[in-house]
Amino acid sequence: MNLSIQDIYDRVESVKTFHGYSQDKMAELMGLSNKQAYSNMIKKKTMKLKYLVNLANNSGESIDKFFTKSTKEQLYKNFDNVTESTEPEIKYFSCPDCIKKQKEIDELLEYRQKYIECLEELAGKKKAI
Repeated sequence: MNLSIQDIYDRVESVKTFHGYSQDKMAELMGLSNKQAYSNMIKKKTMKLKYLVNLANNSGESIDKFFTKSTKEQLYKNFDNVTESTEPEIKYFSCPDCIKKQKEIDELLEYRQKYIECLEELAGKKKAI
Protein backbone atom coordinates (compact mmCIF):
# COMPACT_ATOMS: atom_id res chain seq x y z
CA MET A 1 0.00 0.00 0.00
CA ASN A 2 1.32 3.41 -0.91
CA LEU A 3 -0.16 6.17 1.17
CA SER A 4 0.27 9.71 -0.04
CA ILE A 5 0.11 12.97 1.84
CA GLN A 6 -2.90 13.87 -0.26
CA ASP A 7 -4.69 10.76 1.06
CA ILE A 8 -4.33 12.03 4.63
CA TYR A 9 -5.60 15.50 3.75
CA ASP A 10 -8.49 13.92 1.83
CA ARG A 11 -9.41 11.94 4.94
CA VAL A 12 -9.32 15.07 7.09
CA GLU A 13 -11.67 16.74 4.65
CA SER A 14 -13.89 13.64 4.58
CA VAL A 15 -14.29 13.91 8.38
CA LYS A 16 -15.33 17.53 7.91
CA THR A 17 -17.84 16.61 5.22
CA PHE A 18 -19.17 13.46 6.91
CA HIS A 19 -19.94 15.23 10.18
CA GLY A 20 -21.02 18.47 8.51
CA TYR A 21 -18.40 20.46 10.39
CA SER A 22 -17.61 24.03 9.41
CA GLN A 23 -14.04 25.23 9.00
CA ASP A 24 -14.42 26.97 12.37
CA LYS A 25 -15.43 23.68 14.01
CA MET A 26 -12.53 21.82 12.35
CA ALA A 27 -10.12 24.52 13.56
CA GLU A 28 -11.52 24.14 17.09
CA LEU A 29 -11.27 20.34 17.03
CA MET A 30 -7.71 20.46 15.74
CA GLY A 31 -6.53 23.18 18.13
CA LEU A 32 -6.01 25.80 15.44
CA SER A 33 -6.64 29.49 16.05
CA ASN A 34 -9.37 30.02 13.45
CA LYS A 35 -10.91 28.86 10.18
CA GLN A 36 -8.29 30.76 8.17
CA ALA A 37 -5.54 28.74 9.84
CA TYR A 38 -7.45 25.55 8.98
CA SER A 39 -7.98 26.63 5.39
CA ASN A 40 -4.31 27.56 4.93
CA MET A 41 -3.17 24.28 6.46
CA ILE A 42 -5.32 22.27 4.05
CA LYS A 43 -4.35 24.31 0.99
CA LYS A 44 -0.62 24.36 1.74
CA LYS A 45 -0.54 20.85 3.20
CA THR A 46 1.38 21.97 6.27
CA MET A 47 -0.36 20.05 9.04
CA LYS A 48 1.62 19.27 12.17
CA LEU A 49 1.06 15.84 13.61
CA LYS A 50 -0.34 17.32 16.84
CA TYR A 51 -3.28 18.78 14.89
CA LEU A 52 -4.11 15.40 13.40
CA VAL A 53 -3.93 13.79 16.85
CA ASN A 54 -6.20 16.53 18.23
CA LEU A 55 -8.70 15.87 15.45
CA ALA A 56 -8.74 12.15 16.17
CA ASN A 57 -9.10 12.69 19.92
CA ASN A 58 -11.75 15.39 19.70
CA SER A 59 -13.86 13.95 16.89
CA GLY A 60 -13.91 10.35 18.08
CA GLU A 61 -12.38 9.17 14.81
CA SER A 62 -9.74 6.47 14.95
CA ILE A 63 -6.27 7.66 14.04
CA ASP A 64 -6.11 4.57 11.79
CA LYS A 65 -8.66 6.20 9.53
CA PHE A 66 -6.11 8.78 8.45
CA PHE A 67 -3.27 6.36 7.75
CA THR A 68 -4.91 3.39 6.07
CA LYS A 69 -6.53 3.01 2.73
CA SER A 70 -9.94 1.56 3.37
CA THR A 71 -13.45 1.56 2.10
CA LYS A 72 -16.66 1.66 4.07
CA GLU A 73 -17.08 -2.05 3.42
CA GLN A 74 -13.67 -2.82 4.94
CA LEU A 75 -14.43 -0.72 8.01
CA TYR A 76 -17.49 -2.82 8.71
CA LYS A 77 -16.11 -6.22 7.62
CA ASN A 78 -16.69 -7.60 11.11
CA PHE A 79 -20.39 -7.42 10.43
CA ASP A 80 -20.47 -9.31 7.11
CA ASN A 81 -22.36 -12.23 8.64
CA VAL A 82 -25.11 -10.08 10.10
CA THR A 83 -28.34 -10.30 8.16
CA GLU A 84 -30.58 -7.28 8.04
CA SER A 85 -33.73 -9.30 8.72
CA THR A 86 -32.56 -10.78 12.03
CA GLU A 87 -30.27 -8.15 13.53
CA PRO A 88 -30.89 -4.52 14.45
CA GLU A 89 -29.22 -1.85 12.35
CA ILE A 90 -25.76 -1.03 13.66
CA LYS A 91 -25.06 2.68 13.87
CA TYR A 92 -21.72 4.37 14.43
CA PHE A 93 -21.33 7.68 16.20
CA SER A 94 -18.57 10.22 16.61
CA CYS A 95 -19.10 11.92 19.98
CA PRO A 96 -17.25 10.38 22.95
CA ASP A 97 -20.46 9.56 24.87
CA CYS A 98 -21.98 7.90 21.82
CA ILE A 99 -18.79 5.92 21.18
CA LYS A 100 -18.93 4.63 24.77
CA LYS A 101 -22.56 3.64 24.32
CA GLN A 102 -21.78 1.97 21.00
CA LYS A 103 -19.09 -0.13 22.69
CA GLU A 104 -21.64 -1.20 25.30
CA ILE A 105 -24.09 -2.13 22.54
CA ASP A 106 -21.40 -4.11 20.73
CA GLU A 107 -20.63 -6.00 23.94
CA LEU A 108 -24.32 -6.77 24.44
CA LEU A 109 -24.59 -8.04 20.86
CA GLU A 110 -21.59 -10.29 21.50
CA TYR A 111 -23.17 -11.64 24.70
CA ARG A 112 -26.43 -12.17 22.82
CA GLN A 113 -24.65 -14.24 20.20
CA LYS A 114 -22.97 -16.37 22.89
CA TYR A 115 -26.34 -16.86 24.59
CA ILE A 116 -27.92 -18.01 21.33
CA GLU A 117 -25.05 -20.44 20.75
CA CYS A 118 -25.52 -21.87 24.26
CA LEU A 119 -29.25 -22.31 23.67
CA GLU A 120 -28.58 -24.05 20.36
CA GLU A 121 -26.07 -26.31 22.06
CA LEU A 122 -28.54 -27.19 24.81
CA ALA A 123 -31.26 -27.86 22.23
CA GLY A 124 -28.91 -30.20 20.38
CA LYS A 125 -28.76 -28.05 17.25
CA LYS A 126 -25.07 -27.40 17.63
CA LYS A 127 -22.32 -29.64 18.92
CA ALA A 128 -20.21 -28.44 21.82
CA ILE A 129 -16.71 -27.34 20.97
